[in-house]
Amino acid sequence: MVFYMATYLVDKIADYVIDLKTREVPFEISKLVKERVLDSIATAIGALNSPPIKAIYNTLKDIAGKGSYGFGFGEVSPDQASFLNGCLVRYLDFNDTYLSKEALHPSDNIPGIWAVGEYVGVDGETFIKGIIASYELSCRLADASSIRNRGWDHVTYIAIASSVGAS
Repeated sequence: MVFYMATYLVDKIADYVIDLKTREVPFEISKLVKERVLDSIATAIGALNSPPIKAIYNTLKDIAGKGSYGFGFGEVSPDQASFLNGCLVRYLDFNDTYLSKEALHPSDNIPGIWAVGEYVGVDGETFIKGIIASYELSCRLADASSIRNRGWDHVTYIAIASSVGAS
């Protein structure tokens, strides 16, 4: 039964993403996504000189990869960009919040999608659709179930949703 349900959910998520890729994004939705991206960049800029970010920079300077951009750092691998930029966006905790059965920060999805999109060379529309998919999924998961009382953090939903958005 669990396997069937998991397969069903994966199929439903895949169908949604495939459908989203073929649809045109309404102007208002595109505008909202761009505002969330700009908000994420602004919160990242505010965190550039924080002690934890400096520690990450010091670690990356010896192991930095190639393919994506780490804000305030330069070229790094996609996983490093996702981590660094995700820390930058979250450090001040000024990013967006979605309150439901499980409270979360949907913009936590953006750094990972950006890093992968940059690495594979997606266009702006595809990037926006990836963010839409990740917001939709992370918020629907938060609406469906609280996982905190089971010892899980809401970023579990972000890991799933950002993977979907990056696809």
